[in-house]
Amino acid sequence: MELGMWKSRLPDFSRPEIRVAGLLCVYNFLVMCAFSVIKPVRSALLLDRLGVSWLPVGFVGAAAFTGLVVFVVGWLDNRLPERRRVSGSMAILFLNLLMFRFLFDQGGNWVALVFYIWANLFSSILFMQFWLVAGDLFTPREAKRLFGWVGAGGIVG
Repeated sequence: MELGMWKSRLPDFSRPEIRVAGLLCVYNFLVMCAFSVIKPVRSALLLDRLGVSWLPVGFVGAAAFTGLVVFVVGWLDNRLPERRRVSGSMAILFLNLLMFRFLFDQGGNWVALVFYIWANLFSSILFMQFWLVAGDLFTPREAKRLFGWVGAGGIVG
């Protein structure tokens, strides 16, 4: 194919859009990579340490805890700027991962259930924050043109 034919199929990005869309694509890639690693680990740990009979407890616990956190985040939404919310929640999630690292060595089997519940919340927060940040960075017209390219990072991840 000729170069001109390929150029006509690509969207017309402006310089700032290329940078922002590229960074969001990488962000989406990293969110999907984290999700792809955490999900099988949380399930394997719960099944190995507590058995299949604890799965319903994990499901209900994850739903209840996520509902509580969504309520708190909604309350904080109008009280904190978005940049502080995103960076603060990322720091808290990172510190939680470090905490679980040590709890798995020291704690009992209950840590597997708590990690299962936390991992569901972790994934929800990562995806929610990604799309909130992406939605704030683009106008609706820009989003229609660029979200396909930004979403490619998640597919690759």
